[in-house]
Amino acid sequence: MNTKKQHVILFFLTLLLLMFVSYVNAYMKWDLPEGAKLRIGKGGISNLTFSPDGERLIVGCYNGIWTYDAQSGLALDFISTYGKDLIAVSPNAKMFVCVETENRFHIRSILDGSLIAEIEADTSPRRTVAITHDGNTFAAGIGKEIVLWDIPSGERISTLVGHTGSVSSLAFSPDGKSIVSGNWSDTVRLWDITTATQKKKLTYHRNSITKVIFSPNGSKVASISVNEKRVNIWDVVNEKHHTIQVKESTYGIAFSPDGSTIAIGDRSGRLYLWNVESWEHITEFTGHKKESVYAIVFSPNGTTLASGSSDSLFIWDVSTGKRNLTIKGHTTGIRALAFSPDGKILATGSPYQINLWNTTSTERIEQIYFNEWYNYFISLVFSPDGNLLASQDGRRTLIWDVNLLTHLRTLTGNGGKNLTSTTYLAGLEYSPNGQLLAGGNELNTAVQIWYKGRTHIDAFIGHTAGVTSVKFSPDGTILASSSNDKTVRIWDVSTGSNITTLNGHLDRVHCVDFNEDGSILASCGKDNSIIFWDMSSGESRIVSSAHKEEVRKIAFSMDGKQIVSCGGWGDPIVKIWDVDSGDMIKTLIGHGHTVLDVAFSLDGDTLATGSPDGTVMLWDYVSIMDPIEEITNLPADVNRDGVVDLQDLIYIALQFGKSQNSADINEDGIVNIEDLLFVAAALNDESSAPQAYFTSKQSITPAIIQEWLKQAQSVKSMTPTLVSGISVLEKLYLQITPEKTAVLPNYPNPFNPETWIPYELSEPSDVTIRIYTIKGQLIRRLQIGHQQPGEYHSPSRAAYWDGKNELGENVANGIYFYVFIAGNFSATKQMVILK
Repeated sequence: MNTKKQHVILFFLTLLLLMFVSYVNAYMKWDLPEGAKLRIGKGGISNLTFSPDGERLIVGCYNGIWTYDAQSGLALDFISTYGKDLIAVSPNAKMFVCVETENRFHIRSILDGSLIAEIEADTSPRRTVAITHDGNTFAAGIGKEIVLWDIPSGERISTLVGHTGSVSSLAFSPDGKSIVSGNWSDTVRLWDITTATQKKKLTYHRNSITKVIFSPNGSKVASISVNEKRVNIWDVVNEKHHTIQVKESTYGIAFSPDGSTIAIGDRSGRLYLWNVESWEHITEFTGHKKESVYAIVFSPNGTTLASGSSDSLFIWDVSTGKRNLTIKGHTTGIRALAFSPDGKILATGSPYQINLWNTTSTERIEQIYFNEWYNYFISLVFSPDGNLLASQDGRRTLIWDVNLLTHLRTLTGNGGKNLTSTTYLAGLEYSPNGQLLAGGNELNTAVQIWYKGRTHIDAFIGHTAGVTSVKFSPDGTILASSSNDKTVRIWDVSTGSNITTLNGHLDRVHCVDFNEDGSILASCGKDNSIIFWDMSSGESRIVSSAHKEEVRKIAFSMDGKQIVSCGGWGDPIVKIWDVDSGDMIKTLIGHGHTVLDVAFSLDGDTLATGSPDGTVMLWDYVSIMDPIEEITNLPADVNRDGVVDLQDLIYIALQFGKSQNSADINEDGIVNIEDLLFVAAALNDESSAPQAYFTSKQSITPAIIQEWLKQAQSVKSMTPTLVSGISVLEKLYLQITPEKTAVLPNYPNPFNPETWIPYELSEPSDVTIRIYTIKGQLIRRLQIGHQQPGEYHSPSRAAYWDGKNELGENVANGIYFYVFIAGNFSATKQMVILK
């Protein structure tokens, strides 16, 4: 009888366990886009908020908002924000702020995602926002100003003026009557909201302010800044100042509910508690593995503390220092993907680490850390037997044992010219029989060959700029490589000789891939095109991709009938193309940020896409492609992505002069300016479901529109539709031509090791940027050259600095100034290198 009862109990326990596992796995399917079957990784953590009752922990991520049970760690809900830019969660955990369209802040309910308020404002500068504890007032830092709105009515209340640098951090007092702000200089200011006046100016920092907070009763203000190993605390009532010194640069701070304790997170993973009455150090929590701790929050009763770093989320017992809970699955930006041959493991490359995930349960199998410096693992490939994983971080090629989860070897190569690099593209590829490993990166002009991933045996020499990708043919006899020299080279693997060089791209080539039988090689690059090369005849076909700016990665489907592509920075859309026709047949939208890599499982049933939002989407490729349906039947939607927008204008312009093409809308036998004017006219036609002009405005410059308008003058027979198209182009020209020349804050800032400096030109100008140390020493000149009017905001158009001086040496941590000169205009701004 007892044995029978034991069997019954064991059965129910097993059933409960299976139900629990099923529930745990189910959350990875919440709020998925059509065609996606799983989400791996929960995204990089941006902020933490407890619900007022302390029962729930709200985690803001780059791909959405996760809600957890604060006691068990179970995921309760997920609000996907793909297509939106999540900025903040309100202190009362009832609403969140995001940017869905340019120059609009949207405030939405965390409960159901419904729109609470829409705030019209400039969203292009650094987005720093705050909401009062009662949820009635919204503040945004816009340049050097702080603007306040009433949330229920959406009306603007006031503007606070006084900062001399861009506002970098905001926080309301608990009673909502004051607001504290920090800027990218070194000052913290306290404001009275009722009178819209400044009450105090605090100047205890030496560097840019990264965070400011009020204590729960509003009597104290705490602030931290870039690269400073301290927290400044100001007693607002008694006007006293105190400094807490810690071991490393501070990243996160939070007051306990009673205001007696402050938690401090630093860049090396330490989490401190300090008493702000006696100024004594209480305790130190460890467990974040040398990752910067920047998201910290106390529970409402003060007994627990949640802390988040780039890749871990913990809940601690404040009194004992014990870790009560580890919430797994969050990870920082994903830059590379690789399926194991059996499809059961997915490897992802991120800053600092490589993660191995179970593709069925979506659980993380292991993390492989490499903490010597901030690494971007940008290329991953499994050996054909699945026992080895090769990785490349732009500097080194590493071999890992997948079964033992250990680092086996660091590979070195010889030959080629060593270079400096800006983007660190790289490629690794095992030969089909596993005997050879080929690799290349932007730091060298050679393709390196290793025997079984161990012994260096050859270097294929020929490229004149850095190598960006490599690919073996299916039979392993030839190797293709792409390069920043705008070429694709074909190599004989047995002899190392360069069989042929393929010329056709107008800019850097990012990636190459063979179809299933090796008869077609595809390449993509900075010129925003995909080229199909016939390997027997040498003939090529060019497909203009209609990605935002470039095509970063491509991958053939297993049957070779389609090819999948992802774009450059800021482009979250994955596109699927028909190889025979060159037409785009599907778009996949599901990430909240750029997509940097795409990869197929060996059976071709699953497509993985990875993003810096910290997630991988696994797509059911069979269901996506069967049946293939037309995305849209709108005549003006020539790139077939479901909307009529500026991308259609770009698509047509790239097809000028061609015949028998879908871009030939008026069917006169040739693609020309008349077809482009037809699409332009459709941008004003509501029946065409147009997107806002600004959806793709970074891809079109005033000079391009001027050329279109010039060509329009040659049209002999003007119809009302063509006249309407000209009118739209004229309006668009005015919209994208800046009213005045300006230089904007660099991004990211702080940065390591590179940054971009965006600017705007109202007229043609010669552009130069000079970079100085804080002592006024000139260390670098960036000669940008003659530029046409327009906005130079994106990474491909903005000025770029690699953090090196004129001698090619890395400069030290600290504050630097850049002077932007364009014609008669000049302006100076500050930036910070933080390593």
